[in-house]
Amino acid sequence: MVASVIVVAGSAGCPDNGTGQVARGSIALAWSIVDLNHLATTCDRVGASTVVLRMRNRAGAPSIASFPCASSRGTTEVTAGGYDVTLELRAADGSVLASAPDQLGIIVGANQVATLSAATFVASTKGTLAISIAAPPAMANCKSASDGGAGITGNTLTRIHAGGSCAPVTFVRSRGGAQVGTYTVDCGSPLLAACIERDETLTTSVESGAYAVHVRGQLAGTVCWKDDESIVVPPPGGTLTRTLNLTRQNDRGC
Repeated sequence: MVASVIVVAGSAGCPDNGTGQVARGSIALAWSIVDLNHLATTCDRVGASTVVLRMRNRAGAPSIASFPCASSRGTTEVTAGGYDVTLELRAADGSVLASAPDQLGIIVGANQVATLSAATFVASTKGTLAISIAAPPAMANCKSASDGGAGITGNTLTRIHAGGSCAPVTFVRSRGGAQVGTYTVDCGSPLLAACIERDETLTTSVESGAYAVHVRGQLAGTVCWKDDESIVVPPPGGTLTRTLNLTRQNDRGC
């Protein structure tokens, strides 16, 4: 993959190859991505779009080259000379997801390719999940039926990854922007929490990907409300916001 170079300053000090033309060479780079546990991962999993080289010519103009993340390597033509190079992994909106150590004093000879040391970017694979729980047509989850509520006295919540394994995680419970508690998904024995009201938000950071979510609402020890849904948590930088609507189970004496 060959990238065009954007020069962002003047070109004074560029070497002459003896023909009156500016001597040119190339810089080449290969890269890989690992997650925060240093396990190999992909551009899609971390939400990466491009790898950007910011090249500072020690005798001339700085320049920038950009490569598609998925290509895993690239070569860009530059003016011959000495360079300090900064390496960045970026999302589609241009935000920097990760950086690799700068490579300094890179010498690019005329008509030569200077190959940088292979770069490894360490990036998060977690997106944000923000859910709320409602029991329509009731206007409140926790109030009694006589007060227009669903009468729920306790909730359990589990998340199963698309691969079939349970995904333990801790949600932060908040109302009006203020934290009111937490809920930890326990894969072995789901935690029975006090009723979660419909104006609460449960937020967590979790590996991007597909999940099945199971929510249960109890009334005096009987599961009277439930919801089972499939969700897809976006890559880093994205948030999935979802209201999980419980359905009343009228066949259980509720």
